[in-house]
Amino acid sequence: MQIVLCFGNEWHGDDGFGLAVYEALQKLELPECTELYFCANNALLIPKHISRAERIIIVDAYQSDTKRPGELSWASANDFLNHFSRNLHDGGVEEFIRHLPILCQPLPPPVTEVFYITVAPVTAFNRGLSPEIEAQADKAALTIRSSLTDQEVALC
Repeated sequence: MQIVLCFGNEWHGDDGFGLAVYEALQKLELPECTELYFCANNALLIPKHISRAERIIIVDAYQSDTKRPGELSWASANDFLNHFSRNLHDGGVEEFIRHLPILCQPLPPPVTEVFYITVAPVTAFNRGLSPEIEAQADKAALTIRSSLTDQEVALC
């Protein structure tokens, strides 16, 4: 099973990118054995059966003063934790990644990747994406869809 977890807060401007990607992915035909969730900014909304997954894709926005807003990138979960300073929301992506080995006990955690977009610093209570971020939502959904593998239903 593959699980796609989209994070973000639509009331914090470009941090709502995860919701836009979630909505775009809902319009696509996803492979069987793929589950899609919008987790807002709360890792507690993550499904309890994640330990059965073979792969998890996390979708989120990453604030940066040095990278151009709108850049789409992949990172392993460990690289994301080790190389990016985060401050968009607590109880979200970082905590989930750190706690994944515990949540999956006694099994090893699934392969986990982060697909993120670089955003300028966000403003609270500013609903809606900036044009350069909104323009990337469909492209992000198609990129994620193309990375998903078809699996035999018996393996789900």
